[in-house]
Amino acid sequence: MQFIEISKTKYNLKTIIMEITFWKNNKIDQEYKINVNTIVTEFIKSKYQTEDWLNYPFERRLNMFLMDINYGSFEPFTNKEWQKIAEAYININKI
Repeated sequence: MQFIEISKTKYNLKTIIMEITFWKNNKIDQEYKINVNTIVTEFIKSKYQTEDWLNYPFERRLNMFLMDINYGSFEPFTNKEWQKIAEAYININKI
């Protein structure tokens, strides 16, 4: 896994249009999608944005959040998806 340097990356403020596919109860017939902006907004409000968790890499904190919130199963993110998620995180954090 490639770790992302969020603090050194510059992005334009814009809406990221990307959805992540989840499977509720790990069943193929219970597939649904959630927009990255929605996930990142909830992540920013979570305990994983508190002082206790900020020493962990962004990717680890987000994965732990996704497991806690129980959206369901999901495929591991590609590097391109991680970049989009990081971009959404930076943009939403600036608001």
